[in-house]
Amino acid sequence: RIPNGLNLFRIAMIYERFGNLISFLNVFALIFCAFLYLKGLSFPSSSDSGSCGNPVFDFYWGTELYPRIFGWDVKMFTNCRFGLMSWSLILFSYVAAQYEEQGRVTDAMLVSVVLQFVYCTKFFIWETGYLSSMDIGHDRAGFYLCWG
Repeated sequence: RIPNGLNLFRIAMIYERFGNLISFLNVFALIFCAFLYLKGLSFPSSSDSGSCGNPVFDFYWGTELYPRIFGWDVKMFTNCRFGLMSWSLILFSYVAAQYEEQGRVTDAMLVSVVLQFVYCTKFFIWETGYLSSMDIGHDRAGFYLCWG
């Protein structure tokens, strides 16, 4: 067992409840993307919004390029803050779970986690460059972008 001085939270708990977490996030993503679809049609944040006339296509690809909710940038939050930070936490959770179960972390796990964590860290170092990427500049905030 990994020592937890504050006894607040076991990071391996994410691994142990990963199925529940993924199930919840899938349901939430459907509801959230439906909200974004309706928001884009009813009260868009900017003039960079619209519909192609096909509700399935609009739900999947999105109706707004830069949706904002109470000044909060939806694409930056879902992709950068929530997505990449969750990815890092999940990585550490898998390492902690393997350590708790086996008493050690295998080389394969360590290499995989280090490479993915370097990718996530590089993203945050280069975050301003992300603002000129295709995800931000071209893709609308729909199921395709937010769910992923």
